[in-house]
Amino acid sequence: MRLSEPGTAVLSAHRDTHFAFLRDVQVGDFLHVTLRDGTALRFRATRASVVRWDASGIDPLAGPPKLVLSTCWPFNAKTPGPLRYLLEAELLRQEPRPSPQPGSRGERGAHERRARRPGPPPSSGRPSYQDPA
Repeated sequence: MRLSEPGTAVLSAHRDTHFAFLRDVQVGDFLHVTLRDGTALRFRATRASVVRWDASGIDPLAGPPKLVLSTCWPFNAKTPGPLRYLLEAELLRQEPRPSPQPGSRGERGAHERRARRPGPPPSSGRPSYQDPA
């Protein structure tokens, strides 16, 4: 399944490497994904949740194109655990692969990072975790 096709595409990565940026993404933020062929996709984060690894409730065949990014929870944990952080996003726009300019290799970055907001992140729109220690 391609990210632009109907259904839910699920991408998983480590919370402390590839998906470390997820701790800064809030519901309503935009996510930009560039496919290998250069096609640019724009998603909007619609929901964040924390679930057990075996109880995500994700139906990969349901509905319009959707993206779920999955990583271990809590973000600051030092050991593996059964919880997963899920960020759901809806596809807003798909832009065709740009034509290469003369003299260029026609390459684009794999992702686009958004600027960090100053100050502490808002408390709404993202699950919270209270460290018992």
